[in-house]
Amino acid sequence: MNRTLWLGGRYGVLFLVLVICFLFAGIWTHQFLQGKERAIDLAKTNTANLVHIIEEANNRTLQAIDLTLNNVEIGIKRGRWTEDYDTKDYLQSLLNESPQVREVAFADRTGRVTVTTRDKVPGILSIEDESYFTKALEGTLPPLFISSPRPGRFLGDESNTGQWHLIMARVVYNDDNDFAGIALAVLNPFFFQEIIYTLDIGINGYVSYYRYDGTLLMTSDSTSLDQGGANLANDLIFSRYLPEKEWDTFTFTKSMNNPSTYIISYRATSRWPVLVAVGLDQDEVLIPWLQDVRDFSIIIVVSILILFGLTVIVFFQNLAKEKMELKLLEAHHDSLTGIPSLRLCLDRLSNALTRAKRERDILAVFFVDLDGFKAINDNHGHDAGDYVLQEIAKRLKLCTREMDTVGRIGGDEFLIILPKINDFSIVERIGASVVTSVQQPIQWKEDLLFVSASVGIALHPRDGDEAEQLIKNADKAMFEAKRNGKNQYVLAKK
Repeated sequence: MNRTLWLGGRYGVLFLVLVICFLFAGIWTHQFLQGKERAIDLAKTNTANLVHIIEEANNRTLQAIDLTLNNVEIGIKRGRWTEDYDTKDYLQSLLNESPQVREVAFADRTGRVTVTTRDKVPGILSIEDESYFTKALEGTLPPLFISSPRPGRFLGDESNTGQWHLIMARVVYNDDNDFAGIALAVLNPFFFQEIIYTLDIGINGYVSYYRYDGTLLMTSDSTSLDQGGANLANDLIFSRYLPEKEWDTFTFTKSMNNPSTYIISYRATSRWPVLVAVGLDQDEVLIPWLQDVRDFSIIIVVSILILFGLTVIVFFQNLAKEKMELKLLEAHHDSLTGIPSLRLCLDRLSNALTRAKRERDILAVFFVDLDGFKAINDNHGHDAGDYVLQEIAKRLKLCTREMDTVGRIGGDEFLIILPKINDFSIVERIGASVVTSVQQPIQWKEDLLFVSASVGIALHPRDGDEAEQLIKNADKAMFEAKRNGKNQYVLAKK
């Protein structure tokens, strides 16, 4: 009561506004912290999706080129290494089917390019000095080799025209499984870069292609391809993550001098010795989140100001409503135990009877009277008696179902209404439970207090169709229980 009056006093509005402010502060904090985590998690998912898209595109491109190199090997072998087989026309047909390839060629076991799709070759073209040719002679060249970017458009072209090419190579063996040469395809790097250009990676984001040995093939954070060839085998991707998983996503802070944090996702291209990595600048990723936080903060402040004014208006309406509800609560509930009073019990019993008659259900009324309660008041005082009534009210509620009503109708008398009974055993079970529960000792300070219950039970429709008639018959059954020795339940006689 005092708490309600305090809320309805001069500090009530301030209290409500403070609660709302704390609520909005909590919401704002949640938005700030959880929103940031969600934004980062979403960025990680997007980064993983981007790298997967690139990996799928690479698979298709590399598979097409690998097929071209296989066909070079097949075509060369079909000619049985003779001069009368038109290998150039065959290579040209392969080139026509591979838009990402600029030149197809074959170099023999000495490194000399013996056939190429190019019309004019200045002088003798040889790859004898290339490191990948040396590895091919040693038998250590991967099944599909990809070089780092090289200047020029064609094989052996070192012109500084601003154009670049990649070389993909596959070792060719003759029928005796001896080294016979290398099938070569000169790639246009644009087919890899055009995928990057279609992706939204931000201003500071990047996409990089690597060989499995850590060699950087190309990257998007430079307008040219002259960064290719750098060995990054000691980077985290190759030294820590790739040995454990073929794909993963992690965050990485560059250095103390450059504290930019990147969300990096990498994926090793299946079947082909290429690894793709996508890096997004976390600060760029969080820009939409920061914008949302700013907008949300403005909304929070405006909402608090509006609510402050509305609270003052609504407060007085709620105050009148609370006073009315308090009066109704006091009129319908027992002030000591908090359970329904006789008035509310009669109202609920009347409603339950109406439903029972309509649905032809069985309904039960328990009249509970405490045995030995007067002695507690006489020997231990009214405070002890009040405590016993409160404890008994709690126990009776535990004995009943959620749909049932437990009320105090005066003194040490209680009424229990069971509105819907599908099985008579429910009545017996609850009756026995009430008797057993009430007789348990009650701790009062240093003493144990004992009471028991005499319970009378009346059933609808057997014992009456009206509320007063059912309560009266239950009361008679209760007195029968007292005459028979108390601490028991008795059903009303038919």
